[in-house]
Amino acid sequence: MAKDWWRSLDEFVSELPGADNDQLLRMHEWARRGELSATMPGRGRNPKARRYFRQMRAAAEAEMQSRGVDRPDFEPAEESQEAGAPSAMDASARGKARIMYIEAKPDRVSGPARIGRVWFSKTGRTVYYQGRAFQSLKGGGFKANYYDVATGEEFWISGPKKDGGDRLHGQGIPVEIDDDVREEYWRDIRGLPDRSQESVANR
Repeated sequence: MAKDWWRSLDEFVSELPGADNDQLLRMHEWARRGELSATMPGRGRNPKARRYFRQMRAAAEAEMQSRGVDRPDFEPAEESQEAGAPSAMDASARGKARIMYIEAKPDRVSGPARIGRVWFSKTGRTVYYQGRAFQSLKGGGFKANYYDVATGEEFWISGPKKDGGDRLHGQGIPVEIDDDVREEYWRDIRGLPDRSQESVANR
């Protein structure tokens, strides 16, 4: 099975020569997305990680050039002025925004969760939230369906339920609601506009 992420620059570079062209393109895209995620404002902004992923991308491009593989035509990364949204690099590929349930899976069972507004790419393959970029595990996760392209951390991202029962496990752990979606969440998703000042969804 093809790998979806790499733990170190050395591991990434060592696998480039043995990758077929399709995998090489996927590795290049993974490094590019990691660089993008580390460029975004907010918690995801990380200059050190950006340099790390840039080195990976450059190594993949060197391998592509040596094989005569055409590099995808992307614009250079730029920083977004809109917190949480895709950077200007992907502005032309930006799709719809939607309120979603986002739960980290540090122990592969349950973890911190929020209700917030995410942006989907037009292809639907990438989700952006709070300066981070996520891509689908394509059914390969355990109680998770997306991974952070910069860290490999797994997440469950889905549409929030009308009854607030989004967690599969750890029902007592609070699910925080982002301030910018709180009123819309209680009014349009839960049908409980009188609770619009509450910041926890599963209380």
